Amino acid sequence: MEQLVDFLLRSVATQPDDVRVNMVDGRASILFEVDVADADRERFLADDRALLQAMQAVLGASAGRKKAVLDLLEPGASFSEE
Repeated sequence: MEQLVDFLLRSVATQPDDVRVNMVDGRASILFEVDVADADRERFLADDRALLQAMQAVLGASAGRKKAVLDLLEPGASFSEE
């Protein structure tokens, strides 16, 4: 599923080489922490996060029994420890 997230993000990003995804797999959920270039951040946050919500819906449909959560990291934030 991490490949799906990576594919979705890179296909929309203007700087796809700067997309980074960290997956934290829990018992009931899967957290995808996402970091993108500053230039792309606005694109993902525009229209009340509509693009991220659409990607979240796709992930939810493909996650099976676990809940998939897509989280765009704040600038300068680092990935969580697994």
